[in-house]
Amino acid sequence: MLVSTRLGAARQIADEAALALRPEHPEYFSAIPPPDPKALRSDVGGDLSQLFLLLALVCLFIGAVGIANTTLVSVMERTAEIELGRALGARGLHITVQFLAESTLLGLLGGLVGTSLGMVGVVVVCAVQKWTPVLATRAEFVAASSPCRNW
Repeated sequence: MLVSTRLGAARQIADEAALALRPEHPEYFSAIPPPDPKALRSDVGGDLSQLFLLLALVCLFIGAVGIANTTLVSVMERTAEIELGRALGARGLHITVQFLAESTLLGLLGGLVGTSLGMVGVVVVCAVQKWTPVLATRAEFVAASSPCRNW
């Protein structure tokens, strides 16, 4: 049975409906009120935050594998350059530092470009939806904020 109530009265009606319908055996009925909208919104927000965190970790892993692959191909294609450096007196540590610096620069540049594109995407979506974009000042370093608010 579905009972329609006034706004805010669902909890009280659910508590009293079984007794009103069958006073001698209220245990025959089970009344389930709708969830509290604030609690439901909080639960959904928490679930979405966890989902986006998982998605960010997957993206981070994929980016790390891409950088490692690029570094491996770079090393394999530049063996003549590495051999020349070794012949001129470069140690293995120098070559390692060179490739690690290139990989770090590639990762930082990719992160900055990705964050910039993400922030531009947020502003475009907010402009199309006629929302006010709210970008945290730390978003350039950590792109993990709730950027749009529906006003």
